[in-house]
Amino acid sequence: MSQAPYMLPAKARSGFKMGNFEVIDSLISDGLTDVFNDYHMGCTAENIVLKYGITREAQDAFAYASQLKAIRSVDEGDFKEEIANARTFSFLHELEPLLDKGLIKGGDLNNAIVYVDKEISDSTMVNLKKAFGKDEISVKPNGILDNLTLHYPNEAARHKLLDVIGDLALVGIRLKGKVIANKPGHNINTQFAKKLSKIIKLEQRNQVPVFDLNQEPLMDIHQIMSILPHRPPFLFIDRIIEMSATHVVGLKNVTMNESFFIGHFPGAPVMPGVIIVEAMAQTGGILILSSVPDPENYLTYFMKIDNVKFKQKVLPG
Repeated sequence: MSQAPYMLPAKARSGFKMGNFEVIDSLISDGLTDVFNDYHMGCTAENIVLKYGITREAQDAFAYASQLKAIRSVDEGDFKEEIANARTFSFLHELEPLLDKGLIKGGDLNNAIVYVDKEISDSTMVNLKKAFGKDEISVKPNGILDNLTLHYPNEAARHKLLDVIGDLALVGIRLKGKVIANKPGHNINTQFAKKLSKIIKLEQRNQVPVFDLNQEPLMDIHQIMSILPHRPPFLFIDRIIEMSATHVVGLKNVTMNESFFIGHFPGAPVMPGVIIVEAMAQTGGILILSSVPDPENYLTYFMKIDNVKFKQKVLPG
C-alpha cells in the first residue's frame, strides 16, 4: 500500500489551462476509506466505542487483562502444550503438482495436515496412496485426509502462530509487545522481521550510552593487573567503568606514546584493528575472571570472534 500512486482528476485528460488543482492520494481513497460510509477506516475503533458506549477505562482494563493472560501463559508453559505441537498443513491443490512429479517421497499423514479443497480425481487418489504408503485414503467430514486426528480444531491457525513466532525470532532479540498478524506467511513474516531488526539496530546506534569519565572507576589499573595476567606493553585496559554479571565496560587511554603507532602508520597514526579487538577481549576477560574466587590462578584465551566491523578509526588522543 505504501506504493499506492497519487491520481489526477478526470479533467487532466483534456488538460488544464490556468489555476491550481489537487491530486488524489489513492492510499487514502482506495485503501483506507470505508466505501460504505465514506470515512477513514482509522476512525473505526472510535466509532465502535461511541456506538456501544465503551469507556476508556473498560478499554484499558481489557488490554491489561490480555497482558496478564499472556504473562500467565508464558509462565505456565502454555507454548509447549498449546502451540509447539501444532503440525504444518497444506491444501490438496498445492500437493497435486508435487505428486505429479513423483515428489513427497518422505510424506507422512502423521506430520502434516492435508486439507481437501477440491474433488479428488482418480489419478490424484492413486498418487496419494503411493506417496503416503496407504492402501486406502479417504476424506474426513472436517475436510482433512484420514489417518490423522487434529490436536486442536484450529491446529492450522496455531501452526500459523508458530510460524510467526519462529520467523520473528530472526530479529535476534526477545520482543516484548503485541503482534497482530493478518494473513501471515513466511515471506511477509521474514520481511517484517528484517525491517524490525533494521529499526532496532538504528535505534541502538543512536542510543549510545554515556559515561562520566570523571567518576571513580570500578577498577583502576592496579586492580585490573591483580586479575589479568597481561602486562605492558600488551595490557590494553586502563579502567573498568561498569560491570554486572552479564556485561562489562572498560576504558583504554589511547595516546601517541603507544609503541604500535611507530609503524602503524608513520605520519598517520591509527590504532590497529586487531589491538582494538584484543582490548575488548581483555575487558571480557575481566568479566569472566571476576566470576571465580581465585582469578590469579586462571588464564583467558581468545578463541573466536565473528562478524567484526570497524565503524571508524581510533586515533591517538
